[in-house]
Amino acid sequence: MQARLSRRETFAILVALGAPAGALHAGEQGETGTTSRVTFENDRVRVLEYASKAGAPACGPGRHFHPAHLTIYLTPARIRGYKEDGTPVVKERKAGEVAWFEAGSHAAENLGPEGARLCIVELKDRDWRPSTG
Repeated sequence: MQARLSRRETFAILVALGAPAGALHAGEQGETGTTSRVTFENDRVRVLEYASKAGAPACGPGRHFHPAHLTIYLTPARIRGYKEDGTPVVKERKAGEVAWFEAGSHAAENLGPEGARLCIVELKDRDWRPSTG
């Protein structure tokens, strides 16, 4: 299921989750061209922000794991993901778009042409384990 939020609604959700205003501003990218940081965490949710430059991993280097989560696209993005079976999928995402993903491993890259920022909200259910990306 997918929905589209305005930038204002996205910001309001992040603020409600406790993300500081600075969470909406990407920092410098590391060696992989991607940064990540935990912007909020409690016993129910963990919120991560990812920023990637064009051609870099979108949400972690190589093949990695994410628990069941909600992704909020903070900027437009063109992402090529590789499912657990290796099948490639390319998606165009709009700023404010929201998507749900079940737990699993994948690889994903920002196809550009611009940098991309997204926020992942992990729900800490009984099967939760943190993202490795």
